[in-house]
Amino acid sequence: MKAGQLSRALSFGRVRGRIVLVFILLAALADVSYGRYVSSEFSSLSESAALEGRWLAGESWEASLTASAEHARYSLAMPLDPTLPSSASVSSTVAGRLAPLLRVRAAGLEWRAAGVAGTRSSTSGGARVPEDDGAILAGVMRPVSESLSVALTYKLERTASERPDFTFTSHALFGLVAWRLHEIALEAQLQLQTAVLGTGMREELARFTTSAVYPITDSVAIEGVYAFTANRADDPTRPSATLHLAFLAARWRTTAVSW
Repeated sequence: MKAGQLSRALSFGRVRGRIVLVFILLAALADVSYGRYVSSEFSSLSESAALEGRWLAGESWEASLTASAEHARYSLAMPLDPTLPSSASVSSTVAGRLAPLLRVRAAGLEWRAAGVAGTRSSTSGGARVPEDDGAILAGVMRPVSESLSVALTYKLERTASERPDFTFTSHALFGLVAWRLHEIALEAQLQLQTAVLGTGMREELARFTTSAVYPITDSVAIEGVYAFTANRADDPTRPSATLHLAFLAARWRTTAVSW
């Protein structure tokens, strides 16, 4: 039985004399990634899994709830938050999160509101450090044409821990342009962020990312990414830094299941 047929069978009803159809879709996702930088001999291995339930109540709005878990290990210590180079260094993390999302379509725009609540445990210097993190996001997306859309999103994030160097509050603004050129999916994103750590240090970050994805077959696609990042901290012992990153990757999807 297809997902739509199952949803109709489960959610057919009558309200105030009108027939209402509610679609409830479920999805399960799993991902494993491994990376290695030859020059520095740095390697990382991460695994994640998620279960998503989506409620399609009508053409004007929909809601979803996602529960996820992830685990990551690094051969060399790296910042707890990749967007905060000044955050504490960790060698592994285990996390679980719950994220509700609401989309509303009105006035030719798609309005989005989301929240994230979770807990995480990281290894730093051989000791386990527990953390609680949460975030709220609000954004709007405008489809300019069938192949072009633009979006703007604000994010407020807070991570709390007994260790001040693991505690921070950040504000970020994301601008995204997505464009489809025949079979190629193109994206360009600008991120501007400011954060204050529990130690009192303030850090500012700007990142520009562009990517292109080209499907070779139904299950294989080639992805190219380039990113430029610049950050500055008010701590004189941490000089400003910039980073250029470029990579080419292959995506392979083995199985898709529907019911």
